[in-house]
Amino acid sequence: DAFRPGKIVCLNGLRETYLALGVPGASVAEGVRKMKDAAIALVNDRNGITPGDCSALVSEIGTYFDRAASAVG
Repeated sequence: DAFRPGKIVCLNGLRETYLALGVPGASVAEGVRKMKDAAIALVNDRNGITPGDCSALVSEIGTYFDRAASAVG
């Protein structure tokens, strides 16, 4: 599993990589937050989808992006 409590295994060293390239972590984190917003918008788009409650999915997706932003920011 890529996620462990409080840690995203697949992102190990990513912050250091961006820092070594001179990219501010805050900028990377902002990019991840924008990806989160886009992913949630896709989940909430009801066009062509059977109606239902997607709040649990939105919450889960949000958590992954929040963890990723924390890992690099």
